[in-house]
Amino acid sequence: MWKTLSLFVLALVLSGCRLAVIAVQGGEVQSIRSGTCLAGNVCVNEITDTSYSEAFTAVPDTGWNFVKWNAGDNFVCENSTNPVCSVSNTLIAGNPAAEAIVASDETYYIMPVFVEVGVPILDTVTVDGTVWAQPDLFRASTWSAMNRVCPGGPCNGVLNGYDMTGWHWANVEQVNAMFNLFGVEPALKGPDRVDQPDSTWAPALLREGFRATEVLELGSGKRTGVYGFVSELAQPGLARSGFFWDAEDPLANDAISTATLFTSGGVPNPESRLGGWFFSTR
Repeated sequence: MWKTLSLFVLALVLSGCRLAVIAVQGGEVQSIRSGTCLAGNVCVNEITDTSYSEAFTAVPDTGWNFVKWNAGDNFVCENSTNPVCSVSNTLIAGNPAAEAIVASDETYYIMPVFVEVGVPILDTVTVDGTVWAQPDLFRASTWSAMNRVCPGGPCNGVLNGYDMTGWHWANVEQVNAMFNLFGVEPALKGPDRVDQPDSTWAPALLREGFRATEVLELGSGKRTGVYGFVSELAQPGLARSGFFWDAEDPLANDAISTATLFTSGGVPNPESRLGGWFFSTR
């Protein structure tokens, strides 16, 4: 960011009208005469007379889309959804007021707006008509990353490469309600924990299609289970939910199964990675 700002400061001390091309993450700005302005750069064009004419094209990188040209004071082509921004002053020759602008030290800007394009989530499990993403799809994402894309629950953006449009980051009660559909006794309510040897509900939940991973060290060693962060607790280290079991065959009803929806001690770490509970609202 400081490099970008320093370029603006330099532009302000130069004489004559200027056009600053601001190339942001997600693509580049190409032009025939001025060349290509790469992402992360501010490319300044000096305009010294009324013969300036140039067409700038916003070209998104793979995995990104061009949305529009940015708007604001002294921005050119503001809010235009045409990826080509044409800038010309050839028609103002002889206009004293316009020529005075060209001779001034005014700076004008163009800046494309790109958005990242995620792939759709197809690895899902449907429970009572609600579509849930496999929690381990997001094990590479930190709690902080989840919170940026899905603050308070509703998602908007890309998370771990997935398009989260129409998805919702579940809270404790929403995960509870889904778990309880499988017959947890006593039913989970709020941050809670239920230990049930020889349960029938844990194997049933696995048969429904949720994928298990080994993630927690609990006393005797790693426990296989389904885990993910939930949304509503401000301290991510205290905001995880899932279940685990200890058995040779976790799909058998004689498993020593433990339903787990709980708050846990320790220092919260927003950069920890565990997976996440997301359901579709589409």
